[in-house]
Amino acid sequence: MPNTYGLSRRTILEMGAAAGAIALTSDITRAHAQSAAPRIEQMAPELDKILSTTEPIQTLATGFGGGGNTEGPVWWKEGGFLLFSSIGDNQVIKYTPGKGTSVYREKTNGANGHTRDMQGRLVHCEGLTRRVTREEPDGSFTVIANSYQGKRINKPNDVVVKSDGSIYFTDPWNIPDLPQPWDLDFNGVYRVSPDLGTINLLTNSLFLPNGLAL
Repeated sequence: MPNTYGLSRRTILEMGAAAGAIALTSDITRAHAQSAAPRIEQMAPELDKILSTTEPIQTLATGFGGGGNTEGPVWWKEGGFLLFSSIGDNQVIKYTPGKGTSVYREKTNGANGHTRDMQGRLVHCEGLTRRVTREEPDGSFTVIANSYQGKRINKPNDVVVKSDGSIYFTDPWNIPDLPQPWDLDFNGVYRVSPDLGTINLLTNSLFLPNGLAL
């Protein structure tokens, strides 16, 4: 290839070496950042009331998600174990300190977020069946929400229960992994009354509402 820029072969080689050094330095910096120990980043002073930023972050388990994410952690204090969703595997995983992980449930209907209600029952956001459900003590499931104003909700993501028993959940819609068209053309955050008789849309102005906390 002809040199049309008036540069000597030596200069071109030096430029190539410099570019290679920059790329190598970038790779080393990236590898160092990835291998650095995770830490808690404080965004507000109120965090001091909850925990110390010097607390270590520990990896409990790896290899889950099945091509998707792990989501919906919930602590089961009576049994001393943690539950979380391995979404792509369509499983709920149980982690017990000192014992590791095991499969808590198969065929979860794409369960994402979880929480427990005031009676200790497990509440699920089922993405594939487009509903929020509650697991009863006898193993049956009660549908908490699957529609709003006669239209199916889209794909519930996360859920939390307030101390009065009311249930709040997020329902983002423009996620392309379900083939059917969405019935509702907005992202919603909803409240379901404790008796499950009323569902209210709290806001439809958020972009992809995700996690919830009270």
